[in-house]
Amino acid sequence: MPFKGYCHYGWWTAIADQGAVFLTRPETNMRLDIVGERPIALAQGDDFTVLHDTEARFASKGASTLPMRLRRLVVQRTDGKTITLLTNDLERAAVDIAPLYKTRWQILRFTDLAARCLFERRHIGAIDKPPPVNPSRPQCQNSQNQLSLSYA
Repeated sequence: MPFKGYCHYGWWTAIADQGAVFLTRPETNMRLDIVGERPIALAQGDDFTVLHDTEARFASKGASTLPMRLRRLVVQRTDGKTITLLTNDLERAAVDIAPLYKTRWQILRFTDLAARCLFERRHIGAIDKPPPVNPSRPQCQNSQNQLSLSYA
């Protein structure tokens, strides 16, 4: 990608133009006008509570406008921290959108595991498991608590 950061309006527009949705945290200095409140049918989720669900648009004019409707969610985690999420998903319930932000780390974790195992033959379902022991290779006879050095 030719840009850094998550708040790239051109990228958001390209995602929306493809019929996909994005979910991110807005920058702290991003000014949004609240267009309307959305009813919250169910506020309590696993490890979070949805405090606010609103439709919003950028407060500034010019280069920082987006040709789409946005949705701003304010979510309080069980640890007491409050986070604000921004999305173009106007269909899902707020209680269904909030966990999607948390699951984004699974994608980053998977890519890290795949990169580590790039030159190993492994079944994709076992990518997060330790590699199997090769019975034909001699095993270390040292104690589990003993440091051992191996020269190949």
